[in-house]
Amino acid sequence: TGEFYLPEYAFHGMIECPCMVFLEVEGQVCKKAVLMISMDISEDASREFRKFPDGCKPHTRLMQYLVGDFDGEVFIGDKTADGPQLVDCGMDFYAGTVFANCKETILMAWLGNSEASMKIPTEEEGFRGILSFPRKLSLVKSGDGFCLKQSFFADRIEGTDGVRYIVDQDGERLTDHCVSERITQNGTRVYTDYLVNEETELP
Repeated sequence: TGEFYLPEYAFHGMIECPCMVFLEVEGQVCKKAVLMISMDISEDASREFRKFPDGCKPHTRLMQYLVGDFDGEVFIGDKTADGPQLVDCGMDFYAGTVFANCKETILMAWLGNSEASMKIPTEEEGFRGILSFPRKLSLVKSGDGFCLKQSFFADRIEGTDGVRYIVDQDGERLTDHCVSERITQNGTRVYTDYLVNEETELP
């Protein structure tokens, strides 16, 4: 019933697949609304590409999020962010979906949505694109605002055929023959690569 307009600092473009969840802030007794939206920013990419954070290669299809409050009718984003916040800094992470009827907030997204992946022949495989590994979401305080924190369900995945779980100085990583997902900076920065992407090197 309410209207929402993206703040100037956020990515702008075609919006689809909105998803709002309420997440507890770690170490605090409060919840915040997190609005995740998938975007195509190809119309004015030159301007929008300047908004990408350091260490994140600019691309046209992405998922960003805003933290704020929702009263049942209107979402009001916090005014503390000074730039866009990405759910994932990889090239192929899009249209994420949160599971219903789960005790924890679990997110999976569509991989294989980049321009390079869309050009991959599929005659032999018979399909294009897969889903990411499932992740648990929470919020952490970051300066004057809040930041999305993500973690793998490594204890439930490790040992599955072809899946490797690696912990090193760069954080945590899950890989198989199709996907490499890396969580860094204590869960606040994530990179996902769909390994059939011709621009991606195998780990």
